[in-house]
Amino acid sequence: MTQPNQNTPHVSRPGGVTLLVVLGVIQGIGSALTGLFILLDQNDATLQSDTRLSDDQLTATGVVLILIGALYILLSIMLSKGSSLVRWIYGLLAMFNVSIAVWGLLALRGEQQLGAAISLVFGVIVLWILFGTERSDQFFGSD
Repeated sequence: MTQPNQNTPHVSRPGGVTLLVVLGVIQGIGSALTGLFILLDQNDATLQSDTRLSDDQLTATGVVLILIGALYILLSIMLSKGSSLVRWIYGLLAMFNVSIAVWGLLALRGEQQLGAAISLVFGVIVLWILFGTERSDQFFGSD
């Protein structure tokens, strides 16, 4: 990320980007806590039976969830500072979610189809927040 020079006007962070940052941090904390709770209960027979995973598999799952949580928090902090690279990473993830949601609308039924529709709407909103406004373009340094 380039450092602004003295002649570059300050552009405040758009409210939608702030919303994405807050939700990303919450998601990261939730993932990390879930991973921690799995690690703490990895030897629980009920958890192993319910998930059909061994204690080693639960350990790996917990560690991965903690790492994903840390990544969400790191990316959210970088997004809050106007990182264009992170903007594109978030955008690519949203496009992936939108494409999976379109598949879900066509291939699934019932409540799974409803979940796909909701995912599609949120994916489009994320893309609009990141790329659909002039304020976002100014904040992330796009022309």
